[in-house]
Amino acid sequence: MINKIILILSLVVNSVLLMVVTGPLPFFLFLSVILNLGFLWLSARLFTRLEECNEDMDSMLETVGNLGNHINSIHEMEMFYGEPIIQGMMEHIEEVTQEIEEYRFKYSNEPIEIEEQYEEMPEDAGREEEKN
Repeated sequence: MINKIILILSLVVNSVLLMVVTGPLPFFLFLSVILNLGFLWLSARLFTRLEECNEDMDSMLETVGNLGNHINSIHEMEMFYGEPIIQGMMEHIEEVTQEIEEYRFKYSNEPIEIEEQYEEMPEDAGREEEKN
């Protein structure tokens, strides 16, 4: 805490001295550099926190998936097969998993992969169209 106060006081004193000695233009340049460095530092911290959130969301999704697999294996046991409470739990876990996937997609900073659904044309088909 004391280091932060000393750093802020040093910046204020240096900026006042710079303004007195060289004029207002270098002062504003100094102020601009300090603000830009502060914004860069803030951006780096925000990106780090965003990455941590993405990792936490992936971990949570994996945990819910493991729980769903476990309940599914219990449901498939002969003793519990067709049990409506376990069936309801499986449906609820599926809904929670889909909701987490939506949030992960919404807040993820990974590039979106678009699947191509175009069929490839044979090379001969394009040549036949050119002849006509």
